[in-house]
Amino acid sequence: TCCVVGGLHAGVTYLFRVLAQNHVGKSGWSGPVQATTAATPPVGAMQPEKLGSTVDTLTVGWDPPENNGGSPVQGYEVEVQTPWATNEENLWHKAFMVVAEECTLRGLRSGSQYLIRTRALNHMGTSAPSRPADLRTLSSLPEGPPQPPSVTNLTRSWVSLEWQAPMHDGGAPILAYHVDAAYFGLLDPEAGDGSAQAPPLHTFHTVHSGPELTANISGLVPGAMYMVRVSGENRHGFSPPSPPLQLNTPASPPCAPDPPRLVPALLRAKGLTLMWDPPKDNRGAPVTQYHLDMAPHFPMDTAPDSSTLNVSESNGGDSSAPLDSSAPSGPTEDAPANRLGGKSNSRSLVYERKYSGAAPSCEIADLSPSTTYSFRLQACSHAGASEWSKPACFTTLPAPPTAPTHPRVSNPSTQGCRVSWSLPRTDHGASIQSFSLEVAPADTSSSSHSKHRPNRWEEIYNGPELHYSVKGLASGRRYVFRVRARNSVGTSPVSESVFTTTAPAPPDPPGVPTFTLVSAHWVKVAWSPPVEDHGAVIQGYSLQLWEGGGKEPVPADKPRKVDIMGGLTTYKAGKLNPSTEYNVRVQVLSSAGTSHFSPTATTSTLKAPPLPPLEVSAELVDHSSARVTWDEPTKQASTAGAVSYQVDMAANVPLAMPAEQDFHPVYSGATREFLASQLKADMQYTFRVRSNGGEGHGFGLYSKVATVATPTRQRAENTSLDAETAQSTGLLTESKSARKRKQRKGAAATVTGSIRKESPQGQRSSAPLRIFVETIGDLLGVERWMGEEKRQVHVASMVAERQRKAAEGKSYRPPRIKKWYEKQVVKQTYRMIFYVVCFALVVLVILWLKSMDWNTTSGKNRFQRF
Repeated sequence: TCCVVGGLHAGVTYLFRVLAQNHVGKSGWSGPVQATTAATPPVGAMQPEKLGSTVDTLTVGWDPPENNGGSPVQGYEVEVQTPWATNEENLWHKAFMVVAEECTLRGLRSGSQYLIRTRALNHMGTSAPSRPADLRTLSSLPEGPPQPPSVTNLTRSWVSLEWQAPMHDGGAPILAYHVDAAYFGLLDPEAGDGSAQAPPLHTFHTVHSGPELTANISGLVPGAMYMVRVSGENRHGFSPPSPPLQLNTPASPPCAPDPPRLVPALLRAKGLTLMWDPPKDNRGAPVTQYHLDMAPHFPMDTAPDSSTLNVSESNGGDSSAPLDSSAPSGPTEDAPANRLGGKSNSRSLVYERKYSGAAPSCEIADLSPSTTYSFRLQACSHAGASEWSKPACFTTLPAPPTAPTHPRVSNPSTQGCRVSWSLPRTDHGASIQSFSLEVAPADTSSSSHSKHRPNRWEEIYNGPELHYSVKGLASGRRYVFRVRARNSVGTSPVSESVFTTTAPAPPDPPGVPTFTLVSAHWVKVAWSPPVEDHGAVIQGYSLQLWEGGGKEPVPADKPRKVDIMGGLTTYKAGKLNPSTEYNVRVQVLSSAGTSHFSPTATTSTLKAPPLPPLEVSAELVDHSSARVTWDEPTKQASTAGAVSYQVDMAANVPLAMPAEQDFHPVYSGATREFLASQLKADMQYTFRVRSNGGEGHGFGLYSKVATVATPTRQRAENTSLDAETAQSTGLLTESKSARKRKQRKGAAATVTGSIRKESPQGQRSSAPLRIFVETIGDLLGVERWMGEEKRQVHVASMVAERQRKAAEGKSYRPPRIKKWYEKQVVKQTYRMIFYVVCFALVVLVILWLKSMDWNTTSGKNRFQRF
C-alpha cells in the first residue's frame, strides 16, 4: 500500500512511520523513515527600504525571503527604474548583484525619483521581484547653467532676450533667473559725440531678475558692445552662469543736414549742380550716403496766384515747410505771406529721388527751362537715415521754346496749299519772336528726274504769323512741312511733320518712239515713259500709225489707233505692207487726262520673203538614194532674193498623200541640189522646198511637191551590186552632208541592207524573219554594239567577195555578216525579255504587299519573312 502526502515545504527532510488498525484496535508504530522534498527558487522576496540618501546616492536594505525554496540564498539582484524610462521593455535595469541584505546606489541625479526592487538567488534560480520601493535623492543647486540667451529684438537703446531653462532644476523649483550685463565700450569711439552716460567697463552687474525666460533691458548706449549672461536660482542657491552673449547696439541715425547750396557757375537751362556739408552730428556712425529729392515748382510764366506750397512727403522723412514760388534762386527757410492777398490756392509737391551717393555734390540734368525746383537732403549711415533738411528752391535759366503745335494743311491745289500752326506749349521764359516754315518733297513716285530731292528741306517762310500760303509746288507731288519757333535764346525743335499732296496734272509726253525690230509685214515699236507724271496714275498709252512720208500727222480718219493699257512700253504692229514707209507717235493715258503726243518716228518695212522655188523635181539615183533639184524663184522688186533653201521630206506608203506633220527638214543650204540617201524600199518620198531671204525677210512659201518611189526588194537586189560597186569606185556622187549622215546611221542599216540584198538560191528571205530582224534591230540599235572599224572591215570584205563572185557569174550570200547580225539580235532580244520578266515580278510583289493587312502582326511577320 502507499499514499501521497501533500502540503510539504520544498527542500525539507521529513520522518514518516506507519501503524495498522482493524476493528479490534491499533497496532504499534513502525520504525521511522526519513525523506527530503526537492528544492525550488526562493519565494517571497521582501520590499527594500531606504536606509539613507544624499544628493547623488541612495542606501537601501531588505529582509531575507519568506522561503528560500529548500536551498540557501546565495545573493540578491537589485533592479532600478530611472525616471526617464518610457516603455516596459526598458523599464528596469540591473544595477547591483550583492550577497548582503543592503547596498548603496551611487551616481544618481539630485532631487530625482527612483523605483528599486530586489530578487533572491539560490542554486535553483531567481525568485520573483519584490514590490518596488519609491525613493528620492536629496535636492541641490540647479544642474548646469541655463542655455545662452538669444536676441529677439535689438534697437539702439534696448534689447529683448530669451533663453531656455536648465536641463534639471536640481530637485527644487527655479525661483528666479538673473541677467547680468557688462559694458565693453563704443564700437567706433571716433564716431561718438561723448555725451552718453556709460557704465563702468568690463564689470558684470545684474540688470534683470525674475522667473520668466525672457527679459527686456533698456538704457543701453547706442553703438556700444555689451556682454550678457544668465544664471538660475532655487532654494539651494545659484546655478553657474551661462556662456556670455556679445551684444552690439546699433548706432543712431545722424542729425538732419543743412539744405543744399547751388553752384551759380554751373546753372543751366536744363540742369544745375548742388553741393552740401555733412551733418553736424552723425551720432555714432559715419555718414555713408546722401539722398537728394527734387520736386518741380510751377514755371515762372505759369505760376499760380498763391505763393504758399505744402510739401508732400513721398520718400520718407517728416520735414515740411512753406515755399515761396517767386523767391529768388537760393535756399528759403520761411515762406512769406500771400503777396497778392487773395484766397490761398495750395498745391502739394511730389518729391522724386534724383541722387543717392557718398559724394557731397550732385549734378541734376534733364530739367525744364525757366522752372523752379525744390530740393531736400537726407544723410544716411548704417544706423539709418536722418530727418530731411529744410527745402531749398532754385530756378533754371530760360531756353528756346518748345515746338509749335497742331500744324495742318488746307486748300491744296496743283501748285500750292495753305499751312497753319499753333503757338508752342511754352516759351521757356522768353517771348516768341518768329516762326520758320520748311518744306521738303516726300514724293515716292517712280519718276527719277524730279526736280525735288527727298529730305532736302527748304525754308519758305520766316515771320510772326501763324499761317502761310505756299506757292510754286509741283503738281501731283507729296510734300512734307514742319515749323520752328524762335525766341531770344534760340530756335525750338521742329514740330510734327504734316503731309499733303498737290492735285495731279496730265503727264509729259513719252519719249520718241524707236523701232527695235522691223520685218516685211510688222514692226516692233518701243518708247520711254514720260519724264514727269505730275502725280497722275499712268493707265496706258495710245499709239497712232499711218503710211506716208514726213513726220506731220495726217487727217484723223487715216491713222491706225491702238490703246495699250497697263505699264507696257512696246507694241508689235502687224499686217503691214512690204517696202512701205510708216509714221508712229504715242501719247500717255492717265487719271488726269491725256498728254501731248510724242515726236513722230518714221521707218520703212522690209521686202517680202522670196517666192517659192521653181521646177522642183526628184529622181532616183539608186535603190536607196534620190536627187532633188530646183530653180531660183522669180525675182521681183518687192521681194528679197533667195539666200538659202530648206528642203522638207515626208515618207509614206505608195499612193498615200503626206500630211503637214509628216514633213521634216532634211536640208538647209545655198545650193539648189540635195541628195537624199538611205531611203527604204517600197516607200514613197515627197519633197518640198522654200527660199530664205536672210535676216529680217524670213522664209517664203513652199514650192510644189516632188514625189519619188523607191523600188521593191526584188528590183533593189538586181541593182544593188552595181550601185555599191559604182559607189566604192566613186562613180556615184552625193553631197558631203549626205555622206556624213549615212555614215552615222551605223552598222545596223548596212547589215540589214546586206541581208535584204542576198538570200539562198537568189530567193527573197521570208517576210516574217525579215520584218522581225529589221524591227528588233531598229529598236535595240544594234549599231551601238558594232564598232565602226569592225563594220568597215565587214563591208569591205563583202564588196570584194561580191565582185569576185560576179566576175565568175555566181550569186553571193554573206553568211558571216548575216549570222553575226542575227546573233546580236537574238542576244539583245533575250536581254529585253529578261528585263521585262524582272519588271513584271517586281510589280506583282508590290501588288501583293499592298494587299496585305499592315495593321496586324501576321502581316508584318509575312513581310519580314519575305
